[in-house]
Amino acid sequence: MRLAYQTTGEDLAMEEAAASQSIAPPVKAPDPSAYGRALLATLVMSEVFDAALPAQAQGFYRAVGKRLAAHHPIPHMQDLRELQRAANAVWEQLGLGHADITLEVQGVVIRQMGFPPAIEGDKVNHWGTALPALLEGAYDGWLRSLGSPEALVTRVTAQSADRIEIRHGALADG
Repeated sequence: MRLAYQTTGEDLAMEEAAASQSIAPPVKAPDPSAYGRALLATLVMSEVFDAALPAQAQGFYRAVGKRLAAHHPIPHMQDLRELQRAANAVWEQLGLGHADITLEVQGVVIRQMGFPPAIEGDKVNHWGTALPALLEGAYDGWLRSLGSPEALVTRVTAQSADRIEIRHGALADG
């Protein structure tokens, strides 16, 4: 057995050469279309947030979310698992993570996870404001299309770098 301090320069060169030939993940070239989409999204968000008050910008992105829900309608569901599967199919197509949807005493609770925490080029983090509003609008649109009454509201109740929680229920609930 050779100890580390007993290696020669030639041994080190051979070990380095072997290490460089070890199985390493291939370097993947950046996807130019992904960069283009990120650039466009960043420019649009900057324009919206520069032209509108924060509440107006959030309202805009909620409206975009409702349009998204209308563009990807969810058929009548028997239970929340079906809603979760249908919503997750949309989020997977868009690269926006996945949802865990549960029924609790206070209403429907949606926990969105696995979404990109940021968009390249978005130095002001408009994404951190736009995405929750977009999700809120989409879930509101889907739940309304499934028959939810106007008395129930959809709202973001918690947000972190890796999770957005949305509740759909009575306004007085927690």
